[in-house]
Amino acid sequence: PVGKGLTEYVLHQGKAVHVNLEEFNELCDAGIIELRYGNIKQEWLGAPLTDAKGKAFGAIALNLIHEDYSIGQMDIEVLSIIASQISMAIVRKNMEEELKRQATTDELTGIMNRRYFLTRAEEELKRIQRYAGSCAMMIMDVDNFKQVNDTYGHAAGDAVLKRVAAICATVLRDTDLLGRIGGEEFAVLIMEGSAEAYMQVAERLRQSITTDQFFVDPDVHVP
Repeated sequence: PVGKGLTEYVLHQGKAVHVNLEEFNELCDAGIIELRYGNIKQEWLGAPLTDAKGKAFGAIALNLIHEDYSIGQMDIEVLSIIASQISMAIVRKNMEEELKRQATTDELTGIMNRRYFLTRAEEELKRIQRYAGSCAMMIMDVDNFKQVNDTYGHAAGDAVLKRVAAICATVLRDTDLLGRIGGEEFAVLIMEGSAEAYMQVAERLRQSITTDQFFVDPDVHVP
């Protein structure tokens, strides 16, 4: 939540803000700044970090405490340039992460998509073969899924798939791989265990999904 400190004041202004101690006290007395955390001792300079649309999402600030120095116009311009460069770097990194997420994640369920799951599974299988490890691959299909879509609508079907993915994520370990490889088909690669342990995980998944109570709304139950 955005409060009313100096940092928030910079976010609201959308540009570099330079205040000395006297100006800071005046802002506080006027109620423009209410929170006094990080009170300045001499001078304070802040510049906003903005996204591609110019919306501020953060700030970089300097709190001057050295009495033999004073912040000048050049300092304001330099900090504004630095803030702009930092903003561009963050925006670019966020865009890269979003592109990576879109390329590897199933948009509906949030788990791995088919292509990324198969890529990761191939990598893990090669590693397991190289170090004589073990794993188990499971393919799961949601029974009567077409009936759910036909009876309750595709929105309900989408919600069911998301719920199934969420249940699987809670049962599986972080080291296991989970992906959606088709409409209502999921794949799981379980790492390092015994045949008995793999069957236990498979049964736990089946039981967790089978016994889950799913409601489209408070009055409509999807079996």
